[in-house]
Amino acid sequence: MISEYTNDSTNGGKNLFDAYVTTAKIADLVASHQLDIGIVEGHFSNSQLIVEELSEDSMVIVASAEHSPILRKAQVGIIDLENETWIVREQGSGTREATEKLFQLFEITPAKLMQFSSTQSIKVSLEAGLGISLLSQWAIQKEFKNGDLKVIRIKGLPLSRQFSIVTKTSFQTKALKVFIDLLRMNKILTTL
Repeated sequence: MISEYTNDSTNGGKNLFDAYVTTAKIADLVASHQLDIGIVEGHFSNSQLIVEELSEDSMVIVASAEHSPILRKAQVGIIDLENETWIVREQGSGTREATEKLFQLFEITPAKLMQFSSTQSIKVSLEAGLGISLLSQWAIQKEFKNGDLKVIRIKGLPLSRQFSIVTKTSFQTKALKVFIDLLRMNKILTTL
């Protein structure tokens, strides 16, 4: 989809940027006109912004296919999850928000937490066998397909969350309109 947008002559030569920042930070950047659009997965409160739901995402607990003893268990219980090192995103991230929701839902108090500021760092840590994490099925498609990461099946999962488009104004440049239309058409997120 990004390739389609950048090759489209109607986008006015606009640039596209990618950054690993939190939902709250993206909302602030859109509100202050530093970004024209944000794609977020978490909740925030800002009445100045227009939010349009884009796609549903599923969150699953994952671990290294090679290193994780938890995957060898016939049935994984809450105590097993508590005894694992949880690799999480930083506060303010939608993924962290979903992880905290999971901890509350299952009354999990992890024995140990490791915190990173990007999903990529978490995936590398998981592949190294450093722990388990709650991640988007969309974010782990390649690692799942390659057999590097495995989903830990737990009753009550996956959790779902919404990806949304965030803008400041209903006025849109032609390039922004083209990009938003591509997002809507492609419903960029799929599940495993």
